[in-house]
Amino acid sequence: KPLIHIGYFSADFTQHPVSVLTARLFELHDRSCFKIFAFNLGPRDNSAMQQRLRAGFDQFLDVAELSDPAIAKLSRKLGIDIAIDLKGYTRDSRPGIFAERCAPLQVNYLGFPGTMGAPYMDYIIADPVTMPAHFQHGYTEKLATLPHTLFATDNTRPIADRTPSRESMGLPNDGLVFCCFNNLYKITPEVFAVWMEIMREVPRSVLWLRELNPVMAKNLRASAQTHGIAPERLVFAGRVASMDDHLARHRLADLFLDTFPFTAQTTASDALWMGCPVLTCTGRTFSARAGTSLVGASGLADLVKLLAGKDNPNMLPHEVKPLADFGYLAPPQDFEDGIADAEQRRGVRERYAMGNDGCRGKRAREQGIGLRIRVPDALVRF
Repeated sequence: KPLIHIGYFSADFTQHPVSVLTARLFELHDRSCFKIFAFNLGPRDNSAMQQRLRAGFDQFLDVAELSDPAIAKLSRKLGIDIAIDLKGYTRDSRPGIFAERCAPLQVNYLGFPGTMGAPYMDYIIADPVTMPAHFQHGYTEKLATLPHTLFATDNTRPIADRTPSRESMGLPNDGLVFCCFNNLYKITPEVFAVWMEIMREVPRSVLWLRELNPVMAKNLRASAQTHGIAPERLVFAGRVASMDDHLARHRLADLFLDTFPFTAQTTASDALWMGCPVLTCTGRTFSARAGTSLVGASGLADLVKLLAGKDNPNMLPHEVKPLADFGYLAPPQDFEDGIADAEQRRGVRERYAMGNDGCRGKRAREQGIGLRIRVPDALVRF
């Protein structure tokens, strides 16, 4: 029978979070059933990621200089049966290609956390957490629901063998390390207040954040001080030489504290892959539920806080479960999509079970963590 032609359209076929998540997905398509095309809407570059992507597709087409109608015409000429937009309305998106009906079926996936609200997009790839069935009324696309999580990952990513010392990362030699490597602009005053309450309850703990610029670092330290937390307990992680090194330094962290209402996606995937549990919240929008999707698919549902509201009477009260309970670290579920094979699952289980000094959950319990953190009412609206 003829192969089904699938076209992926993106300007992010380079070292970008979307490509970090999907590179292995493209390579694992069943070539006995599918032929895979990349429509590169961004520049050609010599990055290792783009070189990998060029090798991973059956055809990699550089079309950035063509008009939307010309790209749609080329797609139809190549017989693309399913066109997948990895951009949505993010930077350098080209929705006009899909408005020209470049394929019989057009799909919104991953790059944009929500509906495109466009009559020419037929489906959005979903999962039961980020887009449960009762969310359908908020999407013009039909929900194409995967069984566990919509977020792909790469089970071949290299990780540096050498773990950096705490001293080299500016971390104290003892005490728990809470981390969040999300973009700092995702940190809201309400979430930061919750983090400061956690730190007050855990003496000698530190909060490890990304350093995007010194002004942000200065402002966050000043805010910590207003909450009664010594500024030096906020530690900022600078850039490292490679993604391998970035993944390796996750071994120094004990618990990833997620932002809200825009929760972690690639950063949560990185932390979970490295065996660092993620504490997240569940809201009412795609972006407020992405962290829950990843954490739940990893078998760590106890680390999810459901926010209660008047229209959500079946959700939990406004309290986070005691952090001492998070030490069980259940193994990830068996994925049915064929991307996570037995070797991958075994490797993830091993990383969940063991940190540098043994089970991270056990280490947290031994520190006497047993918190009940009030979630501010300001968060409930999302």
